[in-house]
Amino acid sequence: INKRNDPANKGFFRPNSTFVPIIVSDSDENKTGHNATQPLAVVDHFKKNMGFMQGMRGFNIIVKPGDAACLAEHSSIFQAGSGGKYGKTLDQFAKMTGGQSYSICEKDYSKSLANLSQAIRQQVMSIELNAVPWKDSLKLTFAPSFNGNWQLQGKTVAFDRPLPVGTVVGISYLTFP
Repeated sequence: INKRNDPANKGFFRPNSTFVPIIVSDSDENKTGHNATQPLAVVDHFKKNMGFMQGMRGFNIIVKPGDAACLAEHSSIFQAGSGGKYGKTLDQFAKMTGGQSYSICEKDYSKSLANLSQAIRQQVMSIELNAVPWKDSLKLTFAPSFNGNWQLQGKTVAFDRPLPVGTVVGISYLTFP
């Protein structure tokens, strides 16, 4: 967030998009007892500096709070590592932003990653075009069909409801010569 104006990050923080941090850790921000940055401070910092974005949803792959077997696995140097802790702070961050936490002890991440992908895709409410379309040249196609409405606002196509998961949007338009 603090490096949003760095040329290397051009296009990473886009207007009306959702920022989706994905954090993977077998520890917790406060594991050493230091006063780490709290989730509310992160959310407030985002709102203050990234008001041009639609929002933020945090996702984590962590030792989920209360999962004693996973904690034991990540606390043992003879198994997965040493110093594992419940990801309480990260779990709180995910819940606060409408995201979700998944277990780092899953043997197969495919279901968790599919769920994460679906959660993110369900939030597509707009698409930013590269340029403002010329006159009425903008044409959209949806596969499968989309039973919602859309509106062009400058170079942004805004939908009245999230696009369904798996929807492919075809976009064509002319630009002013």
